[in-house]
Order: sequence, then structure tokens, then C-alpha cells
Amino acid sequence: MFAPLHGLPVELPGSHLRRVLLAPATQTTQTALPHFARTAHSSSRHRKLLSTLQRFRGSNYLADGAIQPHDLSPDGRHIERIDLDSWHFLTMDGDDQIVSCARYHENYNPSFESTVAATCALAHHPLWQASLRSAVSGAIHSARSRKMRFAELGGWCVSKHCRNSSQAIRTVLSMYALGEILGGTVGISTATTRHASSAILQKLGGSRLEDGGQPLPTYIEPKYRCEMELLQFDTSKPASRYAETISGLSGAMRTSVEVLTASSQISVSRSLISLSNAVGTRQAALLAS
Repeated sequence: MFAPLHGLPVELPGSHLRRVLLAPATQTTQTALPHFARTAHSSSRHRKLLSTLQRFRGSNYLADGAIQPHDLSPDGRHIERIDLDSWHFLTMDGDDQIVSCARYHENYNPSFESTVAATCALAHHPLWQASLRSAVSGAIHSARSRKMRFAELGGWCVSKHCRNSSQAIRTVLSMYALGEILGGTVGISTATTRHASSAILQKLGGSRLEDGGQPLPTYIEPKYRCEMELLQFDTSKPASRYAETISGLSGAMRTSVEVLTASSQISVSRSLISLSNAVGTRQAALLAS
């Protein structure tokens, strides 16, 4: 999925890339939307872009041998049950073709059973299922005790012609930026060792998910017919060499990346903010009188 990591290469030559952040279609994001300057609402456009990214994932995963044709919908989409509940970060070229995408799925009431990790092959391994449960529960506890979000990161996909550019790395670092914007995130992810993907994620700040200081083993995931690893992320602790890049991506996400919602949450959020401001002004006037 990712090319080998050699620093942070330049942007794709001659490209005019734009980024779009799809808000969760079935979860309220009223508290999150005020963090972003460019918000828009269109249920039809949101649905179209989500379908397009699912087809993008499907065609690339199929070409890579990670899935088979029967894993796709009749129209070629790679659909996962958490897609509608998740944030999706898309990068598109000058022809409006997706060149990369990633998914941030916040678990609002996390438990081991509610995670995607609970369905991986390691969860059914008699020697490791207890360690997996303990490790995931530990990550959930860490998020709660530090008043951070708990999320599962995934849906990584980068077009073949972008794998030797900075795009793969920027896509991952953008998940760190989003996690920080939303309040700080402890996250976990399943990552393939194919194309050194897991190794790259670890160089950017991820680490092997551990139980009692022992990393969980690499395992074969029959669903994707490849070797996988479980990783943990803390968006407040990226690899130090990329902290400045993440800060820049965070600033761009707040000010210039379009955030598209599938519901009318934007108007509701802005109405609540206006009401709050009006009430605050009124209270200040009364105190001054």
C-alpha cells in the first residue's frame, strides 16, 4: 500500500491536489464542526464521494490481491460496516480522481467487543485471544483516563502512481492532525506488512500493540490473505521529526480543507454557537449594569 519511507518527499510534480474531509453520516458531529472553517452540507454529494472512495478502495485492493471480486458490491465498492459512522479524509487530483484516502472511526462507548480488532484472526487464536482483549482494553482505558478519544484508524489506500510520493505519508499524518483537532486520540489499527505498510506507520509514530510489555504477534488474516500487525497510536506523540508537518496539516485542515456533512448539522451547530454568544453577551451586559 505504501512505498518505502525515505524522509518526506515532495508533493506530486505538476499536480493540483485538494483535500476533502467527509464527516460521519450517521453520527452527530455538532461539537466537532466549529473546529473547521470550511463546512458544507450535501447529502447527495456526501453519498457520491463515499461511494467513489469505496470503489477506489475496491479497485486498488483487488489489484493488490488483498481481496477477491466476491468481496465487492455489484458496482465494485469495498464496503465496510463502519464507513457510514466514520470520518474519511480524501485527496483528489485535478481531474477529481481520488489518489488517497484514510478512515477515522471514533468509538463513543468503546469496549473490546465493539472494536474491529475483536473480529480479526488473532481474536480467535487460542493462545493470543486473551492478550488481544487485554491490550485493546488497555488502550481504551488509556484514552478514558486521559480524557482522549478512542478511535480505530483504517481504510488506508493510496493509488499506485502515488506510492513513491509524499502522499502516502501525508495521508497518515493527516489522521494524526484530525485526531488532535477532535480532542486528542488514542487509536488502534490493523496494518498489513505488504509494501512495508506496517513498518512505515511505526516510523511515523505508531507502535506494536502490547499486552504487559509484550508485542502481539504478526498474524495471517484470511479475509485479506496477507500478514497483518496490530498497531497503537497516540496523536499527541507522533515521531518527533514529523511534529511540525502535522502542525501544518492541522492548520490547513482547520482553515482550508472542505468538511462535508450528510445532514443539516452545520446550521444547527452555528445556531447553537450564535445562541451561546448572544446569551454570553446578554449576561455580560447584566453584570455590567
